[in-house]
Amino acid sequence: MTSANLKSLLILYPHFYPSFKGGGPVQSLTNLVELLHNECKISVVCSAYDLGESTILEGIKPDEWNSYLDSVDVFYATSNGYSAVRSALEHFKPDIIYLNGMFSPSYNWLPLVLVNKSKQQVIISPRGMLQGGALALKPLKKKIFLTLFKLLGLHKNISWHATDLQEEMDIRIVFGANARVTVAPNIPKKPLQPKPRKKQGAQLRLVFLSLITEKKNVHVVLEALKLVKLPITFHIFGPVKDHRYWERCKALMQDQIHAIEYLGSVNPNEVQNQISKYDAFILPTKGENFGHAIYESLSVGTPVIISKHTPWKVAEKRAGFVVESEAPEKWAWAIERFYTLDENEYSALSAGAHALAKKYFEENNFMSQYRRLFQL
Repeated sequence: MTSANLKSLLILYPHFYPSFKGGGPVQSLTNLVELLHNECKISVVCSAYDLGESTILEGIKPDEWNSYLDSVDVFYATSNGYSAVRSALEHFKPDIIYLNGMFSPSYNWLPLVLVNKSKQQVIISPRGMLQGGALALKPLKKKIFLTLFKLLGLHKNISWHATDLQEEMDIRIVFGANARVTVAPNIPKKPLQPKPRKKQGAQLRLVFLSLITEKKNVHVVLEALKLVKLPITFHIFGPVKDHRYWERCKALMQDQIHAIEYLGSVNPNEVQNQISKYDAFILPTKGENFGHAIYESLSVGTPVIISKHTPWKVAEKRAGFVVESEAPEKWAWAIERFYTLDENEYSALSAGAHALAKKYFEENNFMSQYRRLFQL
């Protein structure tokens, strides 16, 4: 197919490369664009600022179209996005409009209202925002949004992108059994060949790498560590999105026997390398539709301790532990269990982690699945 005959795809989301502090969704979109840039003409509208920042992203030209890859252009808006989104919709008249997330006035509400009842193909990827745990945070705002969404009939002419069967179920719970849903998994990085590693005797190097928000629940780890009598090293990485919540966490870091440090954000290109330096990755999240950091931990052979609110069945695959509740004592048990693993037990978990990531990467035909999603 010649470039003149390619379908046009408009992607709307507040953050896109080189932004990275928005977490997994930014990585998902970056990987998606790299996969499809020869399959369709792609335009992206996003913010000129990284999450929580007031300085314009480095290496971009704000408020104009930037060439990103062949057949891909990105508009980095310095305003709230309303005019940029409206202009892109009117100028390009895209064949496909791909909305990410659910609750942004400019990147979700506005395009839905502007193209309602048009013949353009509109696809929404909730990015985990319809999970029960996610909806429980700031519930009034989200309930009002979803009620208006249905009253205005905005859901009647759209399709949905679910990244797994659980997210498909979440969508149908909110929007009904007849919702048009296509499942296409998140596109991750290729697993790395794990470095030979040994857990050094009776010690534990534990890492949390994610957004600092109530949803990610790092305070649960800090509360659990107060119950752990064996001193460990615990390093926290990630952008602080909720500063009030972070103050609560910093208070919990005080008066502990453990070596606890916050070490800032990590560039996405360095995540795998960073996590590979630790014995275990921990994430007590209230909900993930994928969990790029979980996958990237597995992809370098670092076992994980995670909540039940993710799609990763690491316990049955011998790749780590799943903790069924937020009770600190349950997490303390899992941490102490990792501390006391012998070399053979740890090696088995490390091998299981890498095998799980490798299986996920190799068994998914991402190109075929995303061609089906976008009807390319």
